[in-house]
Amino acid sequence: YQRRVHGESFDPLSGQAMGDQSQWWLISVPQRLSPGDGANDSWNRLQQATRDISTNYALRNVPADFPPSTFDTMLLLADELSRHDAWMQACTFKLMRTYEEVSGTHIDVSGPPSAVGGTTLISALTHFKWSDKDFPRQSTVSDDVKALCRRITELDEALRESYQAWVTTKTQLALMNERNGGSLLQRSLYGLVNESELLGEGRESRENAYLSALFVVVPTPQKQHFVDTYMDLMCESESRHPTIVPRSHKELKCDPDYTLFRVYVLRMDIDAVTSRYRTNGWTVRTFKYDPAEKADFTNQLVATQTQENELRATLDRYCKTSYPEAFSTWMHLKIIRLFVESVLRYGLPPPPPAAPPAAAGAAPASAVASSLTPQFLYAVIIPGFGKEDRVRDTLSNMFSHLPASNFTEHSEDAEFFPYVSLTVTLDFRST
Repeated sequence: YQRRVHGESFDPLSGQAMGDQSQWWLISVPQRLSPGDGANDSWNRLQQATRDISTNYALRNVPADFPPSTFDTMLLLADELSRHDAWMQACTFKLMRTYEEVSGTHIDVSGPPSAVGGTTLISALTHFKWSDKDFPRQSTVSDDVKALCRRITELDEALRESYQAWVTTKTQLALMNERNGGSLLQRSLYGLVNESELLGEGRESRENAYLSALFVVVPTPQKQHFVDTYMDLMCESESRHPTIVPRSHKELKCDPDYTLFRVYVLRMDIDAVTSRYRTNGWTVRTFKYDPAEKADFTNQLVATQTQENELRATLDRYCKTSYPEAFSTWMHLKIIRLFVESVLRYGLPPPPPAAPPAAAGAAPASAVASSLTPQFLYAVIIPGFGKEDRVRDTLSNMFSHLPASNFTEHSEDAEFFPYVSLTVTLDFRST
């Protein structure tokens, strides 16, 4: 229903710039502004007055009325609805941010269709349709609010559990990968040392009662110095026998910071060699090759990676289907809030004269009761780019005659408007 030109959004019918695509206004005014007005006169006047400065959408598929409630009930609901509104927005935005984090998908609220009934989030707002199946119109406002809160609570709790399970496994996997791929000073040597490094050439073990493999981590800039001097250490004994097997060094791994070598030393001189190497600034890694431990670590790593992938996919699917549901639930609450604040703002119409006793075929009492419920026009206002103040001034002048004595202190905005105005923002990344 819209197109983009030079980064801005335009309505295809009017060609008007649609302004800030992360924020819109929901307004409510009486359906008939004057006693002699027709059912559509308010909408027609609104369209005529703002035709050059905003794009407007009348919300027709919403309840024309709700079962009547007392003003005291409405007044209590007004404060609750303000808190519920902020909470539902936060829960919806959390689902949207989580979906982007997990899936790597960018949610464009005015871009390709999302899962909100196969349409965009903006279209889901401007063409909002009340769900009579989930929230029957004969239900009271209080019952509807409770049902909406239950739905958001269920969505939020399921998200929290699924997200926590994924984050825990993701953290565990990161620690295992760090152990398997971090600095040579700390990482596991199982991925670097094969059993052949301990056995040497042929099938005869070099790891015996006399010889032992030593793994030394040397700063890479000192690599050549190590190769030149690693055999210089002699055991301080009368025989002056060599403590390190000549030409036994082998480079196993090199990165910009460190290089890992393997050398063979006399088992009886391991402590002396280790001490001398540490004096030179070289780190001797204690390592005993255990095929069973290596296999267990590898299996654990694969299992954790598989689990992380499965949890990520589950969370991805959940968020993809749940954030549109949360958005729809939030919009239902917005409509109820519009209704409640409209009743408190404009009041109920005067009751009709007392009806004569019902005759055969007469309208039931419920029809009379419903006539006491005010009829309001709900509309989405999207100001043109840079025209927000002009739209506000036009609307204020247009509806300045409306009564506002019943409910003025609960206005959402710091500035009071002579019409009910709620803001819908979808700037979920900065919230």
